[in-house]
Amino acid sequence: MASNKSYWEKRQNQRNTLPNLTPIKQDLLYRIASEVRTQLIDTIESGTRSGREYKRGDKIHIASAPGEPPVTDSGQLVNSISQPVKNGNNEYYIPITNEYAMYLELGSINMRPRPFIQRSMDKAIEELKKSGVLK
Repeated sequence: MASNKSYWEKRQNQRNTLPNLTPIKQDLLYRIASEVRTQLIDTIESGTRSGREYKRGDKIHIASAPGEPPVTDSGQLVNSISQPVKNGNNEYYIPITNEYAMYLELGSINMRPRPFIQRSMDKAIEELKKSGVLK
């Protein structure tokens, strides 16, 4: 598990500068970052999952299968996704404070990955290209 933690810490500490930016207003970058946050939340809260079924209280919960984005259960993961924070001239990041988010994204010794962060970032890059922000 230490290798995952090190990898995750490196990813969190990287300052990802958007390459080849054309001059745009900061509010556009914020709106794009906000859309990424929305996509993160929507990915977790929507869609069907094909994982294991189990009873949680009075309800039946269907977990995500390996390779699928996580599905909401208690709401803790979704509630830990904060608003975008400015981190430089053309940089924003979206804090995710839940400690098990990294294990969902990258997997662990006992669990295969349930990626959701990278997928949302890929969608954001597509959006930036469509809007002409990235070349």
